[in-house]
Parts: sequence; structure tokens; C-alpha cells
Amino acid sequence: MKTQSIETLEKLPPTKTSSGPQSLMVTIGGTLVQEYDKLLNSYNQDLLDLNGSKTSLREDRDKLRQILNQGQKILKTPEGGPEEKGTNIYLTSSQKTELEKILKNYGYPMPRSENGLYFFSDKTLTDLQEKIDGQIQDLNSSSEIKMIHFQALMDARKQAMMMLSNLLNADKTTKESIIQNMRG
Repeated sequence: MKTQSIETLEKLPPTKTSSGPQSLMVTIGGTLVQEYDKLLNSYNQDLLDLNGSKTSLREDRDKLRQILNQGQKILKTPEGGPEEKGTNIYLTSSQKTELEKILKNYGYPMPRSENGLYFFSDKTLTDLQEKIDGQIQDLNSSSEIKMIHFQALMDARKQAMMMLSNLLNADKTTKESIIQNMRG
């Protein structure tokens, strides 16, 4: 009878034979690790989203530069206004569509065409590029903060795993001791 109960005790998983504070601590530790994993997955998705947004902004900035670099720098005097430096450019329909989308995203109107030429003032272009660069900078700052939080969560998860491992090891040692005592 004594040998049969020892064999039964050895075959049962730790959670089935444990009761009391140690078992509760193991359950809490496992739950804590799962919660850290959920938070880490959420932060990871946030970081991926931020990187996607930064990529989109950089693509807009690069498309804008690429299209406008094909233009000719001129000095223009609008009716009754001061001279304005800027870029005159002929746009293909696809370039016009891309440029309209970019300008609209940042709250700038598409200039009117004069005989197929579009004029973009240097001030407008500078403001637009600064606005895009500012948004990229804001996203970089957010990413850095998220990475710091992500790293802190990774450290907390590592500590929880170590605690859980120590509890399981203590549980195993206790059970081995009980079995040894039962064997006599």
C-alpha cells in the first residue's frame, strides 16, 4: 500500500499534488507571465504601427521631393503681390494625383494650373517638409518611449519567470523530500 501511493504521487503533475501557498504562488506566477505576454504583444503591435506610420511619412516626403525636383526654380510675381520664389512644374496625371493626396493629407491645397504649369512657393514647400519632418520626429520620440516601456516589461517578465522557476523547483524539492520520508 505504501509503495503504491508513492508511485501514484510521483506520477501526478505538480499542480495536482500541491496545495497551499506554494501552489497558489505557482498559479499566480503563471498568470503574471501570461499578463506580461499580453502587454508585450500589445506594445509590439504599437511599435509596428508607429514604424508603419513613419515609413508612410518618409515615403510622402520622398515622393514630394522627387516630383518637385523635376521642376524649374523661378521667381514669380502674383497679381498685386510681392515676388515669390518657388518651383514651376508640369505634372503628369499620376504625379498630380500623388501630389494632391500628399498635400491634402497635410492640409495644403493643390495650386491652380496655369497652362499646365503648377507653381509651388518655396515657403509652402519648406513648411510642408518641416511639418512632415516634425511628425516623423514625434513618432520617433513615441517609439523611443514605447521601447523603454517594452524593455521594462521584458525585465519584469524575466523576473516573473525566474520567480516561477524557483517556486517550481522548491515544490519539486519539497515533494522529493516527502517521497523520501515516506520510503523511510
